[in-house]
This record gives sequence, C-alpha cells and structure tokens, in this order.
Amino acid sequence: MQGDSEEPLFPEHHFLLACLRLGLTVQDLKFLTYVDIMKIFLSIETKEKDKGVRKATQADIDRLLM
Repeated sequence: MQGDSEEPLFPEHHFLLACLRLGLTVQDLKFLTYVDIMKIFLSIETKEKDKGVRKATQADIDRLLM
C-alpha cells in the first residue's frame, strides 16, 4: 500500500476510489463536475478537522488562568 506522501500510480483511479468511499455513485459522477466533487471533499476535510474542537466556556478560561 502506498503512503500518503507518494503520488498514486493511477491518480484517476485514486480519485474514483475516493468518490466511491464517500458514497457517490457512478450516476453521481456523471452529473457532478470535478469542482463539485472537490468542494465535497474539502467540506468533509474541514468537518473532520473541526471534530473535537469546541468553543471555550468561561469555566474553561477560569480553570486555565487559575
């Protein structure tokens, strides 16, 4: 299996696999543009980064400063 730092041997197949893992169908791929799909990927990546992050409460700030 290739590491993340290596370029895929067949990038178009790597893209297709990512789409299928996301749950897109072949019909979806016929309808959506490449840009649409990339926006979906970016929104999912952003959502994943936001997991576990919450806005600090006053109690959190008080604990930090004490």
